[in-house]
Amino acid sequence: MNYIIYALIWILWCTFHSLLISQRFTRIVEQRLGDFFRYYRLGYNFFSTLTLLIPLWYGWHLRGEPLFTLDGIFSPLRFSLLAASLYLFIAGAGKYDLSRFTGIFQATTGKQQASIGIDDKLDTSGIHRITRHPWYIGGIFLIWSYQSHFDLQSVITGIILTLYFIIGAVLEERKLVALFGQQYIRYQQEVSMLLPWKWLKKILHATS
Repeated sequence: MNYIIYALIWILWCTFHSLLISQRFTRIVEQRLGDFFRYYRLGYNFFSTLTLLIPLWYGWHLRGEPLFTLDGIFSPLRFSLLAASLYLFIAGAGKYDLSRFTGIFQATTGKQQASIGIDDKLDTSGIHRITRHPWYIGGIFLIWSYQSHFDLQSVITGIILTLYFIIGAVLEERKLVALFGQQYIRYQQEVSMLLPWKWLKKILHATS
């Protein structure tokens, strides 16, 4: 029963986290708050971080015997995923406007945008030649590599957050298609959404 409650807590957190930043909801809030809407992103980040402590705290008390480990022969896989996640986060940070992501830009200027970290120009250079959403796939890699022992609660966490990142990427794609139209659709055809299989295919084709 405790694990069901734990899963529901994570699902609720993911649902509210997505709902509170959805375009439909933020449009309603902007109409109600007026100029105070400039602080919404800051408040959203603070609320998300604060409420994240709830599933983390609950999960800590459910830690048990590992169901599987990534030690021994699986260590290279684990450290490869961990290294890849760090690279994706660092490379992605160089492509996004972190002041917009945190909400500092909106709070100080009062300007908003259709998608956090995206300006009015589509940037397909650097890491975006490999994957369209480096932070999402980096988050998935990190979930499954930051530790070597996985008990039931960590497996539940991993599955729910992996689905959350995938759904988040799909929802973000809709915003970007609406923002950039055919330009983004062409980009979708050339670069993978998460796992860089199209990039790998090009590499293999070039070396064959």
